[in-house]
Amino acid sequence: MASNYDLEIKRAMLSYNSWSSRHASGFKKYIKSLIQKEQEYYCCHCLRDIRSENERVKHIEHILPKSKFPAYTFDIKNLAISCVRCNSDIKLDDTEFLTCNLDIYKERWSNTVYKSTNYRFIHPKLDEIKEHLHRETRVKEDRVYYFYKTLSEKGEYHYEYFKLSYYSKEYISEVQGVKTESNASESRIIINNLFKKNKETNCH
Repeated sequence: MASNYDLEIKRAMLSYNSWSSRHASGFKKYIKSLIQKEQEYYCCHCLRDIRSENERVKHIEHILPKSKFPAYTFDIKNLAISCVRCNSDIKLDDTEFLTCNLDIYKERWSNTVYKSTNYRFIHPKLDEIKEHLHRETRVKEDRVYYFYKTLSEKGEYHYEYFKLSYYSKEYISEVQGVKTESNASESRIIINNLFKKNKETNCH
């Protein structure tokens, strides 16, 4: 149980970089194994099967980035397992997906941050992803490709934010013999312009 690590987590939080503290290692190993099973070994964002991938590219994802919201660094409700592409290549410490300003809760924990309406994309712990996004798989020459259908505005934002069209484009391009390239900065600008809302309003 996660509660078995309470003392080590308290010790880790006294460190300059709590997540990298040696006191956090046992908790991270435990939580990574637990959440992977809960997610049935799929990435929490793109829903790709990551069961056979190396553990080093399966990331413990902080939905609210630990660099900006340290109060939730070890909060299980803020943790999920994602692939390296969704976490490191796309999301990183971005917070543009928030619908309102949560800055007053950065340093002090509050359950207020755990409202689905605070998030433009599908929150792996607060939303049922299948209500917003449908995923299909196709196999070609032993390779698995993913196709998505958005079922809601939140699903549409999620699809654009995590650039899920990449997987179908890769499939189509392979069939046609065309090499694809992605432009992360341009995509992010388009997404933010499409879904921009007033984030200066504090959440309650």
